[in-house]
Amino acid sequence: MNARDIILRLKQTTYKSIVATNIKLELRELPYTRRREIIVDLEQEKVKSDNSDIEDVIDDIIDEFNPNK
Repeated sequence: MNARDIILRLKQTTYKSIVATNIKLELRELPYTRRREIIVDLEQEKVKSDNSDIEDVIDDIIDEFNPNK
């Protein structure tokens, strides 16, 4: 799993919130360091995105693992 795969999965679905929930579950199963790398990559990819729906879902995923941000 990497940030680009996550973005592609989100772009290919109509039900972004359901896919985001599945992604969160998958991320929780990863070791902390790997999960942290993916979250940082997602933050960078979000800046590149021109789709507000994707940005909102990415924010939701990031906030799940960075609640103090």
